[in-house]
Amino acid sequence: MAAVEITLHLFPDLLPASYRERFAMHGVELYHPGILETTPIRGVPLPLMVRPHLGPPPADLKELGLAPSDEDYDVRCYSRISLPSDSLGLPNPTEMDRSDILMLGDSFGVAAGTAEPPGLRSRLAEVTGQVVFNLSVAAIGPVREEWLLDKVGFEKNPDCVVWLFYAGNDATQSIEPLIHEHNGLNTWAEVYADRRPPFLLLPDLVREGLSSRPQASAQATLPGFRFRLADGSFQPIWFLPECLRQLSWNRERWEADLGWRNTREIFKRVRKKCADRNVKLLVVYLPTKSQAYLPHVEADAQLLLSTAQRLWQETIEGGAEAFQSEALENRNALEKSFMDFCAREGIAACSATPCIEELARAGILGFLATDTHWQEIGQEALLATLVDALVNLGVVDEDRRMQ
Repeated sequence: MAAVEITLHLFPDLLPASYRERFAMHGVELYHPGILETTPIRGVPLPLMVRPHLGPPPADLKELGLAPSDEDYDVRCYSRISLPSDSLGLPNPTEMDRSDILMLGDSFGVAAGTAEPPGLRSRLAEVTGQVVFNLSVAAIGPVREEWLLDKVGFEKNPDCVVWLFYAGNDATQSIEPLIHEHNGLNTWAEVYADRRPPFLLLPDLVREGLSSRPQASAQATLPGFRFRLADGSFQPIWFLPECLRQLSWNRERWEADLGWRNTREIFKRVRKKCADRNVKLLVVYLPTKSQAYLPHVEADAQLLLSTAQRLWQETIEGGAEAFQSEALENRNALEKSFMDFCAREGIAACSATPCIEELARAGILGFLATDTHWQEIGQEALLATLVDALVNLGVVDEDRRMQ
């Protein structure tokens, strides 16, 4: 038994993946014991335990019980997704000591790192002829993105930082690490004390296997919103409930939101850090799928309300028709606040919304149907706008503009 225990500690890959995922950051402490004790909560434990992926596209809206498990549109479009991973677990195909352009973001930045089909990182490198390093980690938020830029990004000596700002949890959840600090929890080990590996793995693994865990009764999946494709057929697509609820927020509510207020302060700090290093900064607004596509699906106020209230304990007041009206009226409120803020602070910015909405009007999906994230069609739509912005900043040569 002792030999088995020692073997599991020496070779954590022998543990079932589902068991490793019980622990914080994909079980990083199984590979690097004690790393959470030295990682500040506003930081990220590196290296990440993220392996290269070769397989079907993600489907988080199936995992959340919103879309049916047998919906196969995304798999038919993308039978195989290849996502590389470097020695730090970042979505890069090779090790890079330096970069011309540093791409910073969350899971939308990770999605931009696909090698097959070619994602935004590889296409930007191809079109500009520059070295593009992808410094993106899923679900970390602007506080930790700033930390990554300080600790990893600036060490690459970039000429420009391209910050992919996702209009979902990048705006609202940026204060989470600061709340932990306010409560006296300063490291990952303190915050995630209940998600650290035990001293003895084998007994815990056996106990895990023997314990009976009754499955919670699953709610019925939702039918999805009917989106007319270019060929005239209809394809259901699903939206993340949290993003739908936020879509109804007006500008006043957004500008009072603590998360968005904190993100604005981070942008101002990073602007100064970049200027002090003679590094250009470009912030790119990435809309949620619901912001870009809600006006282009068949109207269904009751489905909209039902989706928005899924996974949420509070009832949305006012009824389905009122909520639909507010969502459509206010869907661009955060973007307007973002663009006005950047203009006021002298921060170079551009938005992916116009080019993705152009896809929507043409009956083309720029996002996966059963996932929150964009795919290579949406990323390709942004490319010309992004290259133009980089040319205007003097980062990319004029002759690299796309016709």
